[in-house]
Order: sequence, then C-alpha cells, then structure tokens
Amino acid sequence: MPVTRKFLGIDRPVLVSATSCLLDYFTRGDQADLSQVVVVVPGRRAGRRLVELLVDEATERQLTLLLPVIETVGRLPERLYEPQRPFASELVQRLVWTNALLQTPDEVRGRIMPHAPDVEDHSSWQQLAEMLRCQHVELAGEQLDFAAVARQLAGASSHRESARWEALVEVQDRFHRLLDELDLWDRQTARLVAIREGECRLDQTLFLVGTVDINRTTRAMLEQVGQQVTALVFAPECWADRFAGDGCLLPDPWSNVRIPIAEDRIHVVGGPADQATCIANCVSRLQGRYRADELTIGLADEQLVQPVQRQLQRCGVAARWGPGGPLSESSPYRLLEAFSNYLASRRFQDYAALVRHPDLFDWLSAQGATGDWLSLLDRFYEEQLPYEFVPPQHASASGRADRKPGAAAMPGVAADSLSELDLVWCLTESLLNPLRKSRSVHSWAEVLLDLLASIYADCAFDRQLTSDRMKLQACESLRDACLALDEVPRELALEVSADQAITWVLESVGSSIVSSSAESAVVEMLGWLELPMDDAPVLVIAGVNEGNVPESVNSDLFLPNSLRQRLGLVDNTQRYARDAYAISLLQAVREELFVVLGRRTATSDPLLPSRLLFAVDDDQIAQRTLVCFQETEPKRIDGRLCPPADSIVSIYQVPHPAPLSEPIQALPVTAFRSYLTCPYRFYLRHVLGLTSLDDCSEELGAAAFGTLLHEVLRRFGTSSSRDSMDAKAIQEMLEGALEEIWGERFGRNTRAAVNVQLEQMRVRLRAFAPQQAAWAAKGWRIDYVESPQDKLVSSIEVDGQGFGLLGRIDRVDVHVETGQRIVFDYKSGDRALNPDRTHRQAGQWVDLQLPLYRYLASSLGFNDPVQLGFILLPKDTSTASFSLAEWSEAELNEAYHVAHDIIRKVRDEAFWPPSDGMPGYDEFPEICGGSLSPSAGLTE
Repeated sequence: MPVTRKFLGIDRPVLVSATSCLLDYFTRGDQADLSQVVVVVPGRRAGRRLVELLVDEATERQLTLLLPVIETVGRLPERLYEPQRPFASELVQRLVWTNALLQTPDEVRGRIMPHAPDVEDHSSWQQLAEMLRCQHVELAGEQLDFAAVARQLAGASSHRESARWEALVEVQDRFHRLLDELDLWDRQTARLVAIREGECRLDQTLFLVGTVDINRTTRAMLEQVGQQVTALVFAPECWADRFAGDGCLLPDPWSNVRIPIAEDRIHVVGGPADQATCIANCVSRLQGRYRADELTIGLADEQLVQPVQRQLQRCGVAARWGPGGPLSESSPYRLLEAFSNYLASRRFQDYAALVRHPDLFDWLSAQGATGDWLSLLDRFYEEQLPYEFVPPQHASASGRADRKPGAAAMPGVAADSLSELDLVWCLTESLLNPLRKSRSVHSWAEVLLDLLASIYADCAFDRQLTSDRMKLQACESLRDACLALDEVPRELALEVSADQAITWVLESVGSSIVSSSAESAVVEMLGWLELPMDDAPVLVIAGVNEGNVPESVNSDLFLPNSLRQRLGLVDNTQRYARDAYAISLLQAVREELFVVLGRRTATSDPLLPSRLLFAVDDDQIAQRTLVCFQETEPKRIDGRLCPPADSIVSIYQVPHPAPLSEPIQALPVTAFRSYLTCPYRFYLRHVLGLTSLDDCSEELGAAAFGTLLHEVLRRFGTSSSRDSMDAKAIQEMLEGALEEIWGERFGRNTRAAVNVQLEQMRVRLRAFAPQQAAWAAKGWRIDYVESPQDKLVSSIEVDGQGFGLLGRIDRVDVHVETGQRIVFDYKSGDRALNPDRTHRQAGQWVDLQLPLYRYLASSLGFNDPVQLGFILLPKDTSTASFSLAEWSEAELNEAYHVAHDIIRKVRDEAFWPPSDGMPGYDEFPEICGGSLSPSAGLTE
C-alpha cells in the first residue's frame, strides 16, 4: 500500500502547520495522544522545535499531551527492521576495506589505480579505503552497489572506467566476506537485505515532516510499510505534480519554476565583511518591530559565521550559530591534535604549539612550570632555529646535537632560565613517553584516556558556564571515541603509532557538533538546509551565491555528474530542485525576507549570484541581471542595531604612554633613530622594554644573520691574522671562525634553510677577505674591537645637564703612519648603502648612530676627532667595501643639534602620538593600530 500524501499549503511555517495537523488528527476530547506516533524530521533542531510547538499549542488548547517519538531521517531505517548482526563501526569498516584492498591481487588493483602506494604506506592505503567506504555508503543509500555501476558501464566507450569498476566489485565482495568472518554487518548492506527480503515492519503510525529529499533506500523501506506512513507536504495541492507519491521532490518540474523575490530585497555587496554589515543594515530596517527570537539569519556559506557574529556584537546584538560549535574547534580536540602533530613530526613548531595550548599550559603551571618560559622558548628558537626542540641539558644525551663541549647554547641567557625550559620539556615528555611506541589498536584506548585524564581530571568545571559545558561535551565525545578503539576486533588489531590512533579518534568526532546554550534573547544563525524548518517570521539569508545555493559537485573522482545522472544518484538537477523548493517555501511563509550575496570571497576570489535568483519570467531576466551584478557598498541605515558613527572605525584605543616614575638618564645611540621614526614606538621599545618574539621563522632574520657575521668579524679582529695582508690567510681564518661559531650555536639540529645561510655568510666573508687585505696594505691596522661583555658609556651635555650615551663600537682602525683613527660599523644588510644614505634622507637626519659614535670613542681615550665609516658586506658581494662618511663638521653639528632636541623631548616624555605610515618593518602593529585603518583607535 503506498504512502499517503497530505498537502498542507504554504501559508504558515512548516512546523507550525505540522503541529496543528498532528493535534487535529490525534485529539480526542481533552487529550492529544501521540504516544504511538513516530514523527520523522530532517534534523534534531527541527525535532526539538516541534516538541516546543506541540507543548505550546496543546497548552493553549488546554489539552493533555502525550508526546510522539521524534526521529531524524538518518536514524529512521533502523526503526523499520531488526538487524541480524552487530554493526561494524566506521573505523572497523575502514580497517576491513584496507585489508580488502591489500588482499586484492596486484593485477586487479592495477585496474583501480595504476600507481599503488607502497605496501608499508599504511596511511595512504587507509585514505583509499575511506574513499571506497564513502562510495559504498552513498551507492547503498540509493539501492546500488559497485556491481550496479559496473553493469551500467558495461559496453561503454571508456573501457578503462568499466575495467576499474569491475575490479572494485572484487574489492567490495572481499570486504563483505571479511565482515562475515568477523560476524559483523555494515548498516548499508543490512538495509538492502531488509528490502530484498521484505523484512521492514512498523507497529506505529509514522508522519514524515519536511522530508523532501530522502534517499532511495529509505524510500523503498517506507514503501514496505506505506499503509502506516503519511507524508505531510508543505505545498498547495496545485503543486502535486512536483512531488512523488511519498512526498519527495521530482527534479524535472522544479527546473522551470519561477521564484518571485522582490528586487529591493536583494543586496549585492563585496566580501564577507560587507555581507555582515549588510545583514546588520537589513535588520535595522525592521526598526525594532521584532524580538530577537523572531529573527533568523541564514548562512548558505559557513565562512560567514564569524564575520556576522562580530558585526552583530558591535551592534550590541547577541547571535548564536544554531547548530553549535564544531567539536574540531574545542579545546580538548585541539589538544589531542597538537599531541598527534608533534608525535608525527617532532618539529619545533609543533612542540611550541603543543606547550602553548591553554589546557596543557595550565597543567604545566600546576606541575611547577610557573616562570616566563614561553618567552624563553621563543628566544631559544630565534637564537638557534632548531628543527626539533631539545633543551641544552639533554642535547648531548639525545644525540641530536653536536655542539662543542662548554659552548653556550643561548648567548646572554642565564643557566637557571634554561633549567625552566628543561623542566617544561621533562614534564611534557612524561606525557609523551607512553605514546612513543606502536601498540595494537585496542591498546590505545586506555593510553589515550589516561592522557586526557592527566590533563583534565583535576580541572573544576562549571556546567552553568558555556565554555566549561562545551569542553565537558567535547571530553565526553572524545572519551567515547577512545573507547571505540577497544571495540576493534582482535583479528584487525594491527599495530599503529600514537599519532595514527589519535587521528582515528579525531576523525570519528571531527564532524560532531558541541551544542551551545539555549538563550531566548539571542538571534539564531542557521545553515541553508535548516532554514525550511525554521518558523521565525523574519529571515535574512546571506551567501546566496552559485556553488552554495544550489550546491554543485562535478569533480567526484569515481562518480562524475554525468555518471550520477545515468545511475539516478543525487546530482546537480536534484540539488537544484531541493533548493528551488526551499527558497520558494521561505519566500511564501516569511513576513520579511532579505537576500544578501557577495561578489568576492575572503581571499578576493570572484563569486557569482545563485542561479535561483534568475528563476524569473523571461522579460525580467535583463533587469535581474543588472541587479545581481551591480555591487553596492553597504550603507548605514539608522536603526536600533546600528552602532554609533564614531565607533565604526575601530573599538580599539591605542594605550597612551604612562608618566615615568624616574626620568630617562641615558640611551643607546641606536635608539635615536627609533625616536626619529616614531616617538611612541620608541617608548614601547626603549622605555617599556617591549620586544617582538615569535617561533614562525624558517630562517635567520636580518638581525640574527648580522649578529653571527659580527661575531665572526669580532673574532677576526682579536686573532693573529688581524693585521695580515694575505687575502687567503684572512679567508681561512674567517671561515674557520664561522665553522666554530656555527658548531657552537646550531650543531646538526637545525633547518636546511639555515645551512644555506651558512653558505651565504661564507660567500660574503670571502668577498671581505681581499678588501681587508688591501685595506691593511694601505697602512691601516685594527686598534680596537667590541667586547661582548662591555658596553661603552659616554655623556653629552644638553641645557647644562649631562645625558648618558650607551653603545658598542664594532671596530676602530688606526693608520700606522698618520695615527688617524676611523670608527667602523659593520653592515650586513642586503643593499650596500653608504653612511650618508643611511643617516640622511632629503637632507634631513634620520639616524644619528655614526655621529654619536664620536662621543663613545672619547670613552676609549681617543680625544682627537675620528673619522666615521661602514664596512659593507652586502648581498651583492661585488659591492663589498670600506665606505667612509664624508660629512663636514657643520653637517655633524646639525646631527648633534638633532640629538639635543631628541634628548629634550625624551626628558619631557614626549612620546605621543604614534607615527603613521611606518617605513619598512613595524615591530608593534597590533599595539599601534597598524592592522586597522589609518589613525584607527587614536584619541586625543
């Protein structure tokens, strides 16, 4: 007996109509007994909302209500038959598919994939197995198997594809045999057998609510119990030819349906941020006529969730992503992921990501790691750029470094600081040690549960806090996923590494949702497929672009769209029908509907309007085209949801300098350039002592590169070769010093890019050697080189008060005949810029380093005027040279006047405002609002 169709029209929202229909049908006297009814809905949210509406309307009618069983389409089939065997989990199925592939003869496998992975490459085989499992699941959902596809391709022009599917049939048969040997079943095959054997039964009345795109397998099962099934169709009776007998959509009739959306409700803007602004503007047009729970924001593109949430938050409106947060974004999930990444790679970046995870950081702090070890870790990385992290105390024992005995691992860092890093490493290793060796799959369940318990067992959670509740839900899901490893049959218990076991656990829960709290005064944001079941009177839909609405997939490796059509699988035509019905329904039942679409993605890739927007009469196509391709800037509309105009630029305010407790009495000579560039950034760096540290560099930065070259040249300046006029001898000394320093600093535990930089330094030093030999031949000798431990101190008088100057001079040379001295500074930048180009621009002083070196030179006892210059070791080695400054005494006096003026301003604490348009690298863009618009966040 066929399924009964009942058309309910489209004058009310789907669930509201369904509620009235069910209560009308089952009310007897003052009681509505739905206890023997199963109501099938597309998703769990629709089920929860239906229960709310049933309770509300029953209360309004003063009825005693016995609730129905609410079921989702995905879980319905198992209500219609009795499984004969236990079901294999997804992990077990994947492992069985893997074995089926590996046991298939090479000749057969070669027809599936000409270049198979190595037999020991377990990860690649498991990826292939998962691909086949997904194909099996999809085909079985449409009452098909691999043999059906092979029959469809038999005699086709593509012999290669036909042969491939014939080979896949052998693999699928082997998969079923292996499952039989384990006395297990997969759900898809169980459903097909139930249909074939006529085993579907139902003891209750079943109502289908809004289930317009059920797969063929479920429809066949419903057909066997059709006499007890009623499909509630939310459409007028005149649309009957657009629906099958069981209430599902017929694709062809929907291909020419007209969808009349008013053009003033279609808004075409730029990127995601513009769409978010446009949504707020659309809502503001409502002028407060609707409550928050009467408004829904539909997002056809989930990439819009965060931009929309941020925009509404700025407008003072709380918004919630209805499905909840992905479990893959939860803290416990990301902690396990960090463990897996580090175990698989042992890279420093993965170690840093692991110990920076907030939950592990809290655990480390509780175990006694309470210092500022994260900054030490960053400094360690900047100094050494290691491939993997091994603290100095463990480097020798591990065999992963070959530094010379007694060599400093981190110049300028105290030994007790290194012990903090050692403590963190030891604590982290205590968690990692049980994860080091391979184990059988089921053995990992207890180990991973112990790991989670170590981190979270002593944490105090408050279920009233959304963050704690979501973390607990994530922990519970991960616990269940770990326990599932223990259920893997021992016959499949191959040995795997911890990172592989963790990957399986994460994959099993990765698509799960962690529900958020249910708050009444919150605007709900929903995905496209959930919108037809929503009953809010106002709807704003964003992301209505081609590829989102309708969804389109044409690049399936095994099942391209053309083959899908031949097999009757869900294809682009059916997706179009589903979405055309959805938008027709939304248009009909909403009091207010706004459609927003973008022209660009967040990465500026172009977007096209949805085809559904062009489902209009022929004489309207031209006008609709103009509307959909004419981008407009989202305009501000006065209304309750719009933030004040003066808050549109930025809600961030750059912090003003605080008054100093003590006046600044001295400065490094290099700090004067900082002040000239930006007084505020000078304050951050030289007054507050802020620095920028990170662990992202893949190679030595310019400063670290220069520091190493300086150290090589310093050692040359103290060596017996310092006065040599033999270029070859100088080169040998320099290269020997470079190798020695490199071994002390890096050893073998470093990156390939850093080793390339070693060779770049070698090339620059080779270019310097003949220049130094020629310079010595002219009678110049090295008289002084900097000492790493000592900083020169001098004083300059300004307005009758002394002011300290601090710094280090790289080198001072003296002429053996004239006694003239030259103060040199080594420069290893990419470009060979002479002193004047570095210190002055357009005749204005921008750097005072060399002029102020004259003051520092006096602290060395050099009372006669000294010359100034650079020793250039640039990227272009042909321009390596000794470059002397040619400033007159008058020009140097100008520099000293600039220095006096800076000292006066520093004494007056004139550090505001920040400079705009920083030339080159900005060390503090976030603090100074550099990532915002010009002058953003500045206040007088």
